Amino acid sequence: LEMEMDGASLTEQPDSDEKEVCVESLIRGNINSYVDLFYLTHRAGSELPIVDRHKLPWIAQKLTEAENCERNGQNRMAYRFFSKVAHYFQTTA
Repeated sequence: LEMEMDGASLTEQPDSDEKEVCVESLIRGNINSYVDLFYLTHRAGSELPIVDRHKLPWIAQKLTEAENCERNGQNRMAYRFFSKVAHYFQTTA
């Protein structure tokens, strides 16, 4: 299943391991993305994550791209990536 969001393809991927996706961002040096992903996948008082695990790789990619843009002083581009993630949550809520 594929969905289009602001020109970016949001492809449903086979079951993604939440831990693997979080750790991948940490290994790449994206600590802020790791923290965001951790909180999205570990909701207090619930076994269920906040995010669909099929969408997690796409969300991880956008958070990582936003963090990298922030590091390079490309704040408008970072805002666009964060906005895409926000739009995803607005449309799935």
